Amino acid sequence: MRLLEMEKALFQSDAVTPFTLVPLVTYQRAYLYQDTKGNHLGYALVLNHSQLVDTAYLFSYGILPQYQGKGLGRLGFMELSQILKQEGFDKLELTVSPDNAGALRIYRLLPVLKETYLKNHYGENQDRICLILKLGNIFNNPS
Repeated sequence: MRLLEMEKALFQSDAVTPFTLVPLVTYQRAYLYQDTKGNHLGYALVLNHSQLVDTAYLFSYGILPQYQGKGLGRLGFMELSQILKQEGFDKLELTVSPDNAGALRIYRLLPVLKETYLKNHYGENQDRICLILKLGNIFNNPS
């Protein structure tokens, strides 16, 4: 339930619903980030890529607004990339709004293998940038 609340806080009307979240969590991966006091800070939802066995797909990722600007998004993404690499993935694919400069800075910490601009990807005026990133040591690509 907390994951749905976080998704709603970050993505409002575009948030996943209980009907889409259940199969995501049941059949794929959900990661919750929390501090030492048990406060939920953010999450990641990751799918297996439908066409590439060496590629994970980052379906949703976010740090709650009250915890943003403290480096937690970067730290969480670094940890996530290491976990996915340990699980046998070589690449990570995701889409992000071109207006989300903070997320783009974090995602581009990993080497970008391919970047594509997708006009109206989620409907009219819902453009996205699709990134395919190389998983590995995030410190090889400092920014």
